[in-house]
Amino acid sequence: MVGIDTSPLLVAKTGIRSYNDLVWVGNSANYAAKLSNLSDFATYITDRIYQNIADSAKYSNGVDMWKHRTWTTQDNMSIYGSNYVWPIT
Repeated sequence: MVGIDTSPLLVAKTGIRSYNDLVWVGNSANYAAKLSNLSDFATYITDRIYQNIADSAKYSNGVDMWKHRTWTTQDNMSIYGSNYVWPIT
């Protein structure tokens, strides 16, 4: 599953010597991680993403590929889910 959101982020490199990693801090990292745990669709996006993506990423043959949902566990946030796949040519 994939979750996508947008917001300012802070990235920090944490750990010691060769045992370190990057940690992403911000709303979009938090929401994207939580969205990726939802199971009805392969991909979830927040309303912020949906409102800003190109029509070619929203519609296939004039049909909206994204289904609106209300995310009740996150203050009734508007999210969109899709199982649409793009063919590789």
